[in-house]
Amino acid sequence: TAIGEGALRNTALTAFDISENITEVAANTFANCTALQHIYMPDTVTLIGDSAFEGCSSLTEIVIPDGVTAIGSSAFSGCSVLGNVVIPSGVQTIEDNAFQNCIAITEMVIPDSVTSIGANAFSGCTGLTNVVLPDDLEVIGDAAFSGCTGLTNITFPDGLKTIGDNAFYQCSSLAAITFPETLTTIGAKAFMFCSSLESISIPAAVQTMDGSSFAMCEKLTGIEIAADNANYILEDGVIYNADKTTLVYYSAGKLETECVVADGVKIIGAYAFSSSALKSLVLPESVKIVEENAIYRCDNLTDLTVKNRYCRLRGYIWCYDDMTIHAHSNSRAAAYASNYGMNFVSLGIADVIGDVNGDNVVSVADAVMVLSYYAKESAGLQPDTDALFENIQLGDIDQNGAISVEDAVSVLTYYARQSANLDPFWDEV
Repeated sequence: TAIGEGALRNTALTAFDISENITEVAANTFANCTALQHIYMPDTVTLIGDSAFEGCSSLTEIVIPDGVTAIGSSAFSGCSVLGNVVIPSGVQTIEDNAFQNCIAITEMVIPDSVTSIGANAFSGCTGLTNVVLPDDLEVIGDAAFSGCTGLTNITFPDGLKTIGDNAFYQCSSLAAITFPETLTTIGAKAFMFCSSLESISIPAAVQTMDGSSFAMCEKLTGIEIAADNANYILEDGVIYNADKTTLVYYSAGKLETECVVADGVKIIGAYAFSSSALKSLVLPESVKIVEENAIYRCDNLTDLTVKNRYCRLRGYIWCYDDMTIHAHSNSRAAAYASNYGMNFVSLGIADVIGDVNGDNVVSVADAVMVLSYYAKESAGLQPDTDALFENIQLGDIDQNGAISVEDAVSVLTYYARQSANLDPFWDEV
């Protein structure tokens, strides 16, 4: 038996006793009853529906019956003066937004019966200082505790597998955390803006995280990664993927003012550099892609050097207004600096791979020259002595020391993709 959905919504009730035969407080039953200060629920109640008490901004306390097994989405969202709530041991699910913006709650003990906490379940609970999570918890939903700026302590249980995107975003008082060995996923921006966080230890089981997971953690200097983690490695406070082709995260708390990214790194991941002390950042020839927001709010950064002519700078670089990009004049980075009105210093003119005829573009004519050279060389005519082929080394696309039909095909493929605005890399053709 249930009170009808939305039956008492927006009324001026100050108190209400639910009768003993009721088993469900339906969706929106007391929603926006802003004068409601007291509610009695009998032990017969097993379900608190979606938005059942949402916006009850005068409700100071509530006793959830022991028989309740589910607390619906937004059930108590916006109950801004609701004090500490005891969740009974029978509750299995706390749905999305269940206690969102309940700013008067200071402590929350979640019983062991709960195995998942929904998205935004406790987001915006700025008064929350301590949370006890259940032993069998496996998933903390997206933004579950985001904006809990007063949260100083949380202990993750053994068995936890997933910390969702934005789960502890802007928990600015959280200074220390310990991840369980079972953890596999740390979501995007999970601990972003946790400005008091000083140390983390990444377990061996973690398979998924990125630079945004700990972006803008200005005090984070102590990072450890389990030696047997198959997906990430740590070198000098910098997290890379396993084969060191992606720079995932540069510790925001590092005090160095200069960084030369290691040769072999191909990708600078999103939010890899955030709120760092860096003044100078050098990207080697190997770096092909700088992901969007890879350089984020690095207010001290004055010089960015991009050595690869073809390196793609995606999105906007959030940094010091007068930052200077150092790159080749015929590079993508030069065009980027021009597009965004940034200061630019030229490193000279870079060789254009595939531009055998020297006209600064890759075209069918270059492929014809590669084939011509190959044909003459195959016929024993020594084309090396012909000034026409003085730039033929730019046609050795596979860099095996020999000009071949395959090189000509690569030039044609690159030209075709470029003509189709596919913005190709040479190693993609």
